[in-house]
Amino acid sequence: MLEQDSVGATVHARAGDARKHEILVADSVLSLPEIGIELPLAELHEGLAFEPELGDETSAGRSPA
Repeated sequence: MLEQDSVGATVHARAGDARKHEILVADSVLSLPEIGIELPLAELHEGLAFEPELGDETSAGRSPA
């Protein structure tokens, strides 16, 4: 599942009889070994502009007071 407000993802997968999940951040690589693909997560979000979060003054280009 891709994040909609930032570059990130949560990957849910089966490992034998168990289930696992992994949190990916901006510089992570999404690995899909079942189909032989590895993609930098940033490529999936390429061209998107994210709105700064409320209270996150540094994202808006302002330095905190």
